[in-house]
Amino acid sequence: DDDPLERHNLADAPEHAGQRARLAQVFERMNHTDISAAYPMGMQLASAAVLTGWDPDAPGAADRAVRRMRWFFGLCDLAVLIPLGAILRRRRLPIGRALVWAACPLAAIEFAGSGHFDSLGILCLVGALAALPAGSERGSGGRVCLGMALFAGAVWVKLLPVLLLPFVLRGVDWRRRSALFAAFSLALYAPLLWLTGGSEGLLRGLGAYGARWEGGSLVYRWIVSGAQALGVGAGPASAAGRLVALAALGLVGLGLWRRRACAEGAALPLFGTFAVLTPMLHPWYLTWLAALLALGPQSSLTRPLGWLVAGAPLLYVPLSGYQQSGLWVEPVWTWALLVLPFGALLVWDRRRDLR
Repeated sequence: DDDPLERHNLADAPEHAGQRARLAQVFERMNHTDISAAYPMGMQLASAAVLTGWDPDAPGAADRAVRRMRWFFGLCDLAVLIPLGAILRRRRLPIGRALVWAACPLAAIEFAGSGHFDSLGILCLVGALAALPAGSERGSGGRVCLGMALFAGAVWVKLLPVLLLPFVLRGVDWRRRSALFAAFSLALYAPLLWLTGGSEGLLRGLGAYGARWEGGSLVYRWIVSGAQALGVGAGPASAAGRLVALAALGLVGLGLWRRRACAEGAALPLFGTFAVLTPMLHPWYLTWLAALLALGPQSSLTRPLGWLVAGAPLLYVPLSGYQQSGLWVEPVWTWALLVLPFGALLVWDRRRDLR
């Protein structure tokens, strides 16, 4: 609280009183006003573009802003079908597999319904996978440039795709890909330099999210509970759970790298591992898996991760209680109904593949 730069980054800082008064409809809907935004610049730029010309002083301005966001991210959801279809045609897979995304209720609810921005990141990521040459193929400069621009966009909309960076850069033209990724990332990062405390605010927001946010976790909660049962304090136990999750994610990535997996092949195992181990699992995080499940091929991960996507609405069960009491309480049965079938399918399908 003694850091003036940190105070400036917060929506409830005293120096922003005038803006809060002018944007009262917006501010009253904001949560976590005591933490600086953790959203990368690509998402912030896209949101600013969507709200261009929006009049915050007009009656019902907040509702109109929400509708604009829902329309934009809903259209991004539909647009994912274009690069998805291109990848399926390139891999000579049935175009009907795109229905895994097109008919996914979770995607419609989260994007056109709730206005979550992940659809823009998914569009950029799938577009990058469609544009970039597959395997060791050396593609044209235009395709590589477009692919790396889209991949940088995906990372700077939501940081999750950075897990795929080593696999996206791998190839005979890795130097060109690396240079293009650095250049596009710098271009998307540069606007932060013109914002007071921009870079530091982003890092503080990401730090708060990474260190403190917990909820809906599938495995992390049991790692923490196990550590606490051994006498470890709450803080160290939480840190241990995050370290275990990072180590497991790293081991999965290393295994995929040694098997020389391409970006398309590495995406589902890496994102699936993240979903299973993350301390904070929101339902819309699982939409990334829906897009990747459409790409195939069939594997021991397909049905287990498909179950997580289908069961994602269970993560909303505590919402009504939270709206009434302000307490987020997850019934044990929701965890059991989501995780036990996932585990059973994973073991069964893995045993089938090993026969």
